Amino acid sequence: MKNSWFHRMIWSYIPIFLILCSFISFIFFNMLSEQQRKNAISANRVSTSQILQTVDVSLKSIDTTIVNDLMNEPIYEEFFYQTGLHDVALHYRVSKQLKLLTQQLPMVESIDLVRFEDELIFNGNLIHPIRKSEDREFI
Repeated sequence: MKNSWFHRMIWSYIPIFLILCSFISFIFFNMLSEQQRKNAISANRVSTSQILQTVDVSLKSIDTTIVNDLMNEPIYEEFFYQTGLHDVALHYRVSKQLKLLTQQLPMVESIDLVRFEDELIFNGNLIHPIRKSEDREFI
């Protein structure tokens, strides 16, 4: 008789125990999931900031290299103060210098020189008017 009373008590509290364990497990896994989401957001912020810093340093390096080359190479000054289009030797030297510069900077695909006096663009291969350029809105 004592044994049957004990079994009845156990069987009456087992559903409450199972519900309570299920609820605690649900809360635990929910909190674990929330913590993982916060960690992922934090990791994304860190990696994004690292990428931005890397891009910024690369662009500053490119800017410094191009400005130094433009300031120290007299061939660019000759090109910008040239009148007319007929100095083929000058265009060849400028083209050669632009190719050297793009080889030094692997992130730079092409460099265009814009001469506003006669509204011409030289990309190392061709000289054409600004109005025919695909980048005229950018210029």
